[in-house]
Amino acid sequence: MRAFKDQRITPGIEKKAFRSKLFFHRQPLRKKVWLRPFFIVAGVVIFVISFEFYYKDLSRRISRSISRVEIGTKLVHVSELDVKVSLRGLLGQGFFSLDVEKVKSQLEGNPWISAAVVTRVWPDTLYIELEEELPIARWGSQRLVNQYGELFSPKNVEKFTNLPSLAGRDGEERVVMRQYRSLSQVLASVELKLTGLRLDPRGGWTLALSGGPTIFAGRNEVLQKVQRFADFYAHQRGLGIAELETIDLRYSNGLAIQKRSLPKGSLNANGVAAIN
Repeated sequence: MRAFKDQRITPGIEKKAFRSKLFFHRQPLRKKVWLRPFFIVAGVVIFVISFEFYYKDLSRRISRSISRVEIGTKLVHVSELDVKVSLRGLLGQGFFSLDVEKVKSQLEGNPWISAAVVTRVWPDTLYIELEEELPIARWGSQRLVNQYGELFSPKNVEKFTNLPSLAGRDGEERVVMRQYRSLSQVLASVELKLTGLRLDPRGGWTLALSGGPTIFAGRNEVLQKVQRFADFYAHQRGLGIAELETIDLRYSNGLAIQKRSLPKGSLNANGVAAIN
């Protein structure tokens, strides 16, 4: 009987001892589970710090100072020396630390440069492509008009006396430019060259011809009036444009011409031509 009881009691005791042992063995495992996120975060932080340190150290090793400037555009109004002088304060910086947008802004600060493209070429070169302004006409005495009808103000405007002279209020430059192109085509058909065009504050147009007279075209139907004068001039044999002082087109069905031999302000029958 005792042997039988011992056999039944012993497994129970062993089972309790096993559970107790298992309990004490699980406690450290639970602590490790709670610590695992901490170790993961710490590992990521250490990796990031190490990578940043390595990257900065690598950048210092492979980055050289910008010491060369190459210009891939044939320049007309801006010299290569002017470009390099304008960038003098930016050169000498590291290849990776150089602010390309700042270089671009510095170049486009030149009134002759409308756009700039700046590229770093490893290990120490700055490659630049420039778009220069294309002057089409003068605007007043201090500014020029580019191919887009926009104003810009270089320092040497007085050198461009060969360009046509346009005038008007600020903001009207594109209107004046379009009108100039249209009127130039009409006058060129009879071998006359338009050298100046002005839009006054009241909307009146005044034209200047090369070596010839001033034309007053008024405010309305300006293109039609100038075309009427071109047709008239084409049929006038022996009439030299250099002989004329003024041409007034501000008539509904005719025009008035004043020759240079006559005093200003005096028109007679010989100086007036009517078209019906």
